Amino acid sequence: MFMGLMVSMLLLTDGGYAGDRDEQTDSLGGTGVTLYEISERVTFDPDPSSAGVIRRNATSPLQGFAEVGTPLCPSDLLISLPRMKSCTVIATGKDTVSTATGLGPVSGTFDVVINAPGNSSVHVPDLPVISGTFSGDVDLSLAVLHHVPLGSIMGSFTITQLADPATGMLGPLSQPVVLPFKGT
Repeated sequence: MFMGLMVSMLLLTDGGYAGDRDEQTDSLGGTGVTLYEISERVTFDPDPSSAGVIRRNATSPLQGFAEVGTPLCPSDLLISLPRMKSCTVIATGKDTVSTATGLGPVSGTFDVVINAPGNSSVHVPDLPVISGTFSGDVDLSLAVLHHVPLGSIMGSFTITQLADPATGMLGPLSQPVVLPFKGT
C-alpha cells in the first residue's frame, strides 16, 4: 500500500547514477521522479488521541530514479557524469494512517546517490550527492473505507545537503530548498 503512495507522492509537479539503462528513463514518463517500494513493515496500534481508533503505521525503504534536469537530479551538479541519463534516488518513508478515516501524516528522508569513485559500473550507486527530507499528508480513505487501492498525497521535499562538486563531500545548504509535491 505504501508503495503506490510513495510512487504517486514523488511525481514532482514542480519539477544516482543509472548508467546506460535506457529503460529506466523511459519509465519516468516525464514526471521527474518515480520510486518503488522495496519492502514494508506495518504495525497496528491504538490511537492515543481517539479512543477505539487503530492507526496503521508503515515504514518502507524505497528506490527509484529522477530525470536529469529536475530538482533532484540537477544537470549542473552532476556535470562530471556526462553519460548519466537519470539519478538514483533512495529513501525511507513512514506513514501513520487512521483506520477510521484513512488520513494521516507521511514523512521520511531521501538521498540522490551516484557510484562512488572506484566502484565498478555494475555496483549499486552509494555516494550521496543530494540529501533531504519529505513530509506531508496522505489520504487513503478510498483504500481504507472502500477497499479501492487509490490514495492521494500532498507535501514537500526539503533539500538540506548538496555535495561540493570539487570534493564530493556532502555539506549543509545555508538556505534549504523546499519543493512542493502532490499526487494520486
